[in-house]
Amino acid sequence: MPAWRVRRRLATAGLLAGLAAAIVPVTVLNDRFDARRRAAPPERVLYLPKGDTLKFLCLGYNGLAADMVWIRSAMYVGRRLNERQAKYEWLAKLFQVTTDLDPHWKRPYRVGALLLSALPEDDERAVALLRKGLDNNPGDWEIPYRAAQLHMLRGRDREALKWLTLISRTVPDHPRVVEATRERLLLDGQDHAQALALAAQELRAGNGRVLDSVNRLNYREALARLTAAELTAWRRRCAAAGGAQPAGVEGLLAARFRPSGRGDGARELTVRDLLRMRLEPLVGDGESADYCARLPADPYGMRFHVRQDGAVGSEGLERIELGRLVRTCNFHLGKFRELSGRPARTLDELVGYWRELDRRGRLPKGLAAIVGHPPRMPAHPDGSPRGWGAVELRDGLLVMPPGPDVEQMLSAPLAMPGATPAPAR
Repeated sequence: MPAWRVRRRLATAGLLAGLAAAIVPVTVLNDRFDARRRAAPPERVLYLPKGDTLKFLCLGYNGLAADMVWIRSAMYVGRRLNERQAKYEWLAKLFQVTTDLDPHWKRPYRVGALLLSALPEDDERAVALLRKGLDNNPGDWEIPYRAAQLHMLRGRDREALKWLTLISRTVPDHPRVVEATRERLLLDGQDHAQALALAAQELRAGNGRVLDSVNRLNYREALARLTAAELTAWRRRCAAAGGAQPAGVEGLLAARFRPSGRGDGARELTVRDLLRMRLEPLVGDGESADYCARLPADPYGMRFHVRQDGAVGSEGLERIELGRLVRTCNFHLGKFRELSGRPARTLDELVGYWRELDRRGRLPKGLAAIVGHPPRMPAHPDGSPRGWGAVELRDGLLVMPPGPDVEQMLSAPLAMPGATPAPAR
């Protein structure tokens, strides 16, 4: 090759290398500054038409279009889960379009409400989606049950009870677990009479071994709480009428009063008889008579007694509640031992541990609902001034006072509605 041609090629290559060296840094800097100036590209979901428009475009293939949008929503959630500060601003639109295309497809309502309440924590739109699902599928019990679960998770038991009552009244073939959940919410809401009547109704229906055991538990608790409330009210009526207070629960049961609403000429009845009349429409004549004849025995084989605060309480129910609190405290006493390397000497150290968790913002919500803010030992179930001082702390753990265990109390003789009584455990 001639020398002049070699020199020309070398000069061309050098010129190209110089141009590249000058352009690359400029391009990199331009990209960096341009990325700062340029907004993020709009989310493609923004251009998704409304459900009515898509129905027109799909030429009748609405179900297929709903499947495609549902897959798109799954991809949208999956991509956003990888982002640190995901906002899920278009999630509700995806579920809205899916259910517009196929209003009788039930899964988008259930799963969509779950995701809306969990990811963007938009309970309002989650409940609105479930309401839409109930309007389009009035015979489905799971959609309103999901709404009740959402309200229970947020501590809105009254709203949850409304949804459960709606299922009970409008969906004839709903599973009986709905009624068991209603019983629990009624008990927690202090509506003991309705909870007792519902438990008795479910026991008569005979809904299987598992649900019957749940209904028997609810029946005992509702009966104990209602009896304690009624006896407390009669004791206060005795105090309002003047005269000497009855001696204990036995004296209260023998006290006589004229039934309300029967005129001045009605003969006086004992509190035991008045209580039997109160329970008859709720549990049945035979069950009410048998139970009231055993008073002051409570449904757990222990006794009703007058508490330190003047109210009447059930020893069995108080022992069960104490057992729950002891298990909760012992769990955290174990955590205290792991962290400090020694067992707690007093319950004050446990309270100090809770307050330290609270100060760091690490106190669990469930525990905070029990110990309050700032944390303190929860009230002792029997209302005694001694409270937790009467519960022994051994090797850093609380020890239950002597007495029957829970299994014995839950198998105590008690006449219940239904074909067969509760089996002994």
